[in-house]
Amino acid sequence: MKISKRKIFGYILILVGIGLPLSNFLNMSYTEITKSQELKKYIQTSVKEDDKIEKNIEKYNKNIDNEEINFVDPFSDEDYERQYSIYKNNPDKEFGFIEIPKLDIKMPIYLDASVRHLAKGAAHIDGTHLPVGEKGRSVIAGHRGYYKDLMFFHLDLLEKGDHVYVYRGDKVLDYVVDSSEIIFPYEWEKLKPVDNVDMLTLLTCEPKRPPSPKRLLVNCVRVPEEDEEIDSEKKVVVKKVEVDSSVKSTKYIIYGVTAVLLLMFLRFLYKLIKYLIRR
Repeated sequence: MKISKRKIFGYILILVGIGLPLSNFLNMSYTEITKSQELKKYIQTSVKEDDKIEKNIEKYNKNIDNEEINFVDPFSDEDYERQYSIYKNNPDKEFGFIEIPKLDIKMPIYLDASVRHLAKGAAHIDGTHLPVGEKGRSVIAGHRGYYKDLMFFHLDLLEKGDHVYVYRGDKVLDYVVDSSEIIFPYEWEKLKPVDNVDMLTLLTCEPKRPPSPKRLLVNCVRVPEEDEEIDSEKKVVVKKVEVDSSVKSTKYIIYGVTAVLLLMFLRFLYKLIKYLIRR
């Protein structure tokens, strides 16, 4: 029997139509399933930075103290890219990891909030302090969801007292949420350091649905060392908390949609193969 090219083309169109969103949902499902292992791998393989790197970090933070605030919003400027001297020979190296138990967030932190780095995780905003446990204000940016990761999608659910952890080398820094606010991209004076405070500010787009003309800031203050819970290896104990129900629901929806799209894709692929064999 003659093969209908029109029918074959129709099957291919259906497979492409299902395959495109399926690819994104598969990526998101994979990230959700493997992110705990990625953090565990970082913890197991990370070591204390060498003296040269530590001196470069110290020099960077001192320069920040002596400079005028001059930030550029990475979400407004697609060409945003900065040169750091910290990892000059390996600019894509992970500077650290961020964990937010309430939101089930586990993401690598990169230096330079370029398009490339923000696609892979969270990124440090140049012109702010590096988060190394010193007084100053560090700003970490992240997308409000991306094609392969939820990222900071639920950042607005954080409340005062929630914990945020930054892993770097052999150290864990414990921060608690102090406040949040919504600003316009040009209101960079809101990100000035607070005297004698080690602060971490998480930055993302607001609202969730584009266009997102504003920015959501979640300001976190580091827990004083004398208040931190330390285990026998002198590391902060990460508190186990219940993941927010909205975060759980979103994850289940992602898994469900992934399963449905995968079944649909396999069904039409089977039909196409069966049709070609019979002809």
